[in-house]
Amino acid sequence: MTVASIRLASCAGALSIAVAAHADFRAALADYNAGRYLAAHEQFQRLAELGDCSSQFNLGAMALKGQGGPKDSGSGVGWLRAAAANGCQPLLGEKLLALE
Repeated sequence: MTVASIRLASCAGALSIAVAAHADFRAALADYNAGRYLAAHEQFQRLAELGDCSSQFNLGAMALKGQGGPKDSGSGVGWLRAAAANGCQPLLGEKLLALE
């Protein structure tokens, strides 16, 4: 394989992962909107662990509300901080200060 074909294969692989992650996020959001919080939580968790800031934000909000598991303010604030660190919701940092 040439360097160019290796780069092309790498780009194609990264693109397929991004498309799959986008589809998983849409499925998680659909589950959340339908009230299937446990299913949504599991999908958001997978994506959040990969660094998806929207999923991190949603997990934080769900933990604070007790959706998909027991209320957990520590976990909720932790995921919201991760989302803020990843560039999600620029004003989120100020909102987190109000929670402390």
